[in-house]
Amino acid sequence: AYWSGDYDIWAVNADGTGLEQLTRGPFDDREPTWSPDGARVAFASDRGGSYDVWELTVASGALRRVTGEPGNEYTPAYAPDGRRIAYVADGERSGVWIRDGGDDIQVGDVGEDEVYSPSFAPDGSRVAFVRIGTGTSGLHVVSATGGESARRLTDDDQDVFPFRPSWTDDGRILY
Repeated sequence: AYWSGDYDIWAVNADGTGLEQLTRGPFDDREPTWSPDGARVAFASDRGGSYDVWELTVASGALRRVTGEPGNEYTPAYAPDGRRIAYVADGERSGVWIRDGGDDIQVGDVGEDEVYSPSFAPDGSRVAFVRIGTGTSGLHVVSATGGESARRLTDDDQDVFPFRPSWTDDGRILY
């Protein structure tokens, strides 16, 4: 799945066949990610006025608003179990959050810093994300259950770009 220049979500097979437009309209739909089973796509959209995380069931075309708190929520990422979705919020709720059913758990409180691109570990126990701020920039990791401070894994002097970190099965993180 990808988003186009007109901010619609599209899907295509790896061999280039089966191009399909998944969203339409005057909305800014972006940052799509597949559920582990390939049945759903989560994405950020301003179709509710501010950016929220939405979920599309591909077979039926049914849309469901996942978040809707004040401020913007974006860059969704599914947990390996497909049940939870990590996302980033800005404004008063700035940080990394996980939607678990109808509940939101803040797992990465970042204060005034910018935060990007949450990514679940293969076992779903941790979330990696990129944080940018004075003295705090770098790749961070935190428990997916909350209740602990995020741990910075990289040096503040390293350039860290806000692309989604990628995990290996043995727990290494590529960023």
